[in-house]
Amino acid sequence: MSYKEATTTDGLYLPRTILSLCLLLLALPGIGLASPVDDGLEAYKRGDFAAAVALWRPSAEKGDASAEFYLGLLYRNGQGVSRNEAEATAWLRKSADQGYPPAQYFVGVLTTQPGEAFPWYKKAAEQDYAAAQFRLGEIYDFGVLAPRNRAESLRLWRLAAERGYGPAMSRMGMLYLAGDLPLDKVQAFKWFTLALLQPDSNFGELGRPAVTMLRNSIGQSMTAEQIAQAQQEAKDWQPTAEAWIEKWRTR
Repeated sequence: MSYKEATTTDGLYLPRTILSLCLLLLALPGIGLASPVDDGLEAYKRGDFAAAVALWRPSAEKGDASAEFYLGLLYRNGQGVSRNEAEATAWLRKSADQGYPPAQYFVGVLTTQPGEAFPWYKKAAEQDYAAAQFRLGEIYDFGVLAPRNRAESLRLWRLAAERGYGPAMSRMGMLYLAGDLPLDKVQAFKWFTLALLQPDSNFGELGRPAVTMLRNSIGQSMTAEQIAQAQQEAKDWQPTAEAWIEKWRTR
């Protein structure tokens, strides 16, 4: 997810638009959604938002949680329909109430009541939704909305990183370089390398130039063997599957 256009509230970065994470979700492989939802995703990728609305709305009206979520995104972004915050919130909440993790996460992001955000993030994080795990880690780190718990922050950030969430990968690099984890240049170099391999839609607020600079700076103080080890570990790395994808594939 891109945080390039973000505002900060109590130390937490909140995206001004959820389109970027929508695009990230569209790239997820093998979710196994119902045919109309799949067709709607293809239409969305083509930029045919009106067709996406026509395909998603009937499924959403029948209670399909994924269709409710995507229709909410369209109302939020004004794509294929007039931008309507109330309508977007209504569809997203319907999806979230059914337990759909992306919707739970976005309801947390979009709520105007800070106290409501934490339980939604927690519900999504407990289903292995990486973006929510990263956000929940920030909450515990800042001590905002929940008591400060640095150990839980570290656990959640690692889980999100291992699931391939770009901002968490950058965070792990920072933690190994100058954070609560023991200094480990090989691990820092590896995680920064993995972060740099992510598309812009899955990058963090640290920014690609900053991550590149940090990785290159570390490399200057590493031996050739250490760099080779870090590069090999990055090459061999495979993300841990997010459990919610398999769960919703079989529903």
